[in-house]
Amino acid sequence: MEHPKRAVVLWDLTGTLVENVPPGGTPRVDPGLREGLLQMGELYGVAGILTGWSVAQVDELDLTVRNCHILGQFGAEHWHNGVRPPLMLPPSGLSTAADKLHKVVKELGLDTRHIHLKAYMLAFRYAEDTDPRVVELLLAPLRKVAEAAGDLTLLHDPGMVRLVPEELDKGISLRRFLERLERIVPREPSAVMVVGDGKPDEAAMDELDRLRAEGVPTLKVGVGEKLRDKVDLFVAGPPQGALALIDAMCAGGAPESDGVVAD
Repeated sequence: MEHPKRAVVLWDLTGTLVENVPPGGTPRVDPGLREGLLQMGELYGVAGILTGWSVAQVDELDLTVRNCHILGQFGAEHWHNGVRPPLMLPPSGLSTAADKLHKVVKELGLDTRHIHLKAYMLAFRYAEDTDPRVVELLLAPLRKVAEAAGDLTLLHDPGMVRLVPEELDKGISLRRFLERLERIVPREPSAVMVVGDGKPDEAAMDELDRLRAEGVPTLKVGVGEKLRDKVDLFVAGPPQGALALIDAMCAGGAPESDGVVAD
């Protein structure tokens, strides 16, 4: 906050800025979130969202706001003020994986309507209380599909299965994004802050640890319970915790939290 125009602040979306929803549900966006993101974009050098959602999905939530960087599908696509520079080609094995996933989900009696094929990612949401034996029957053939494709990686978080481009996670995307920052921020970032809630965000937090070891000031913020022991600052679940943090950063004050994990 001492040098906001050189600071980088990236937020996860579901589970952080908006509540997680059951499979097939649509997240409710707090009325203050859009305005908060607009203010962050005005005050900070780089403010945005790093998410497994696509840019199109974020746009449907009306969160593609001015000066906000949207890094969709784990950073495989980038939107900023209407411009979407090409970053990478979609993985070639995605359509084959989608066919296999539909077959497996149907055989297990799960709901194929919760399969989402995006440009760079294949995702399937299922109820977190699903029998672990059923979950393993879901994962086993997908591991083989990913291995056979050669350009896909299987990621599993409770309630979510993703097939993403090989060697692409939030940590790698964050590193590549920062490498492109010379065209956005004229000098090295004064600080890099990431806010997240779940397993995919751990890779971004690991990247912050690497940057910290190189002398770059970083701040790891966790929302909810899953990352509580892996972050510097912990705030309440969405959207209250994230909105309070945004308000504090925009007002120039120190945010209150219900628990702080100190290094």
